[in-house]
Order: sequence, then C-alpha cells, then structure tokens
Amino acid sequence: MERTETAGPPFDSVTREDGALRIGLKAAMVKALRRWLQANELFTIVAGVAGALVVLSALLVFGGYLIVAR
Repeated sequence: MERTETAGPPFDSVTREDGALRIGLKAAMVKALRRWLQANELFTIVAGVAGALVVLSALLVFGGYLIVAR
C-alpha cells in the first residue's frame, strides 16, 4: 500500500529565505537568552531551581512516609 499523504509539507517546499529566517530567529533567541541569563545572574537561577527540587523531593519522601506509616 502506497502512502500519498504526509504529515507536513515536503522539505523541497522550504525556500532558502525561510531557512535563513529561521536561522536568524534562532540566533536572536539565543542572544536574548544569554542577555537575560547575564542580567539575572545564572548562579541565582541555578540555586533557585536546585532549592525547589530539594524541597519537592523532601515533600514526596516525607509525604510517602506519612502515608505508609498510617
């Protein structure tokens, strides 16, 4: 059985302008992310994420203990 439908347009239909626009947009997003990380200090962001993970894991462990211990 031959499939005639595709999930999206074929790769041939992407023009060079579309590809260049996507690459330019990606580069602009990377620059914006780097500026945001530098402005907000990466260490503070990493410490916040790590702290949130520790708190959530502690809640899961102690909550599971309380459920099992009943």
